[in-house]
Amino acid sequence: MPRRRNTQRRMEIVNTAFRLFAEQGYANVQMKDIAIACDISKSLLQHYFPKKIVLLSTMLNELTLSAFIYTET
Repeated sequence: MPRRRNTQRRMEIVNTAFRLFAEQGYANVQMKDIAIACDISKSLLQHYFPKKIVLLSTMLNELTLSAFIYTET
């Protein structure tokens, strides 16, 4: 089971990436931009998400899960 702090940091990264993608577009955001916005190193970001597409996939999975939870209540 992942440690709570790691899960929290991953979600902070996902939320920040979502905001940047919405504001600037996926193609215009680089991993270093996300790292800077999260105030972490690029290498730490890549520890959690090795590639930008993995981050996008995680973000889309979270959005889908949230949509299903919302519609079931």
